Amino acid sequence: MILLTGASGFVGRHVLSNLVKKFNSSNIYVLINKNNSPCIDFQHENLKYIRVGIEFISEIDIKRYKIRTIIHLASKNRDFDNSGFYNINVKGTSNIIQLAYRLKVQNIIYLSSTGVYGHQEMFQVFEDYPKKPDSEFSKSKFMAESIIKNSNIRTLILRHRFIIGEGDKFVIPGFIGALSKLPISINNNKAICSFVGVDDLAKVIVYFCKEGLSYQHELHQEFHITNGEEIQLAELYVILSKKLKIKHKIYLNVSGKLLYNLLLLYEKILKINPETNNGLTSLRVKYLGFNNHISNENLLSVIPGLTFQKVDEIIEKNKNYYSKYC
Repeated sequence: MILLTGASGFVGRHVLSNLVKKFNSSNIYVLINKNNSPCIDFQHENLKYIRVGIEFISEIDIKRYKIRTIIHLASKNRDFDNSGFYNINVKGTSNIIQLAYRLKVQNIIYLSSTGVYGHQEMFQVFEDYPKKPDSEFSKSKFMAESIIKNSNIRTLILRHRFIIGEGDKFVIPGFIGALSKLPISINNNKAICSFVGVDDLAKVIVYFCKEGLSYQHELHQEFHITNGEEIQLAELYVILSKKLKIKHKIYLNVSGKLLYNLLLLYEKILKINPETNNGLTSLRVKYLGFNNHISNENLLSVIPGLTFQKVDEIIEKNKNYYSKYC
């Protein structure tokens, strides 16, 4: 039996779709908030639902559940309501661990973020890179990872940077906005970023779920999940311009470091939260102006024949979806 949290989210929908292809759907439990309608836009008559918010999962009656693996995707990634990230990302993960103890779960797969390294210049970074979370979101993910690593349950932590594909409402749409509305380049758009297609991400998660984590030599293991491609923003903008017919005019090139410091000062003076504010923020400058390249070599070493779609292939496959953001 498998328990999936976050099934109604961007990644969760794709993971659920892949799960029902690999497993008998009657063996899949989907955790959904009791106030939500049954499950998302992907319905299957044999799916089992646990109707409770992740903050209150300790209240469920566990006697009838025999769950072997928990895929924990539920996460608050953007703080639109200014309520913070703690209840979902930290307390929610703690509740999942306590539930796993009660159910005697064998494996937990947790989707984290490379944000735990902080928003800094990174190139070809491996999993042992120092953790320096510097935003409320990244701190909450770091705390969640710590809770998981302090358990004695076999766990796998997957860290991603930019996830793209059908259902992406923020990454490529954000770059489309920068391409079409921002009349400047930051450090000549030479920053190298890491991406992964949501389809590939889902397949990797389901692979580990199907194969189990018994290969692990350690109780807790962590991998980066990216397509490994070294793609500059300038190259990404060319792809978007060609495939989505976006016109891009650059009138000025600016220093990323200078722009970051100016925005940071502006946000501090006006007490602006860059995690909730729209438009160009200090955090977004870090994405646009500095390398954010994450190595996937360790992941490739444990999954035979693993291949990933390149960014141009993902944009081509989903250009009808992304065209609505142009």
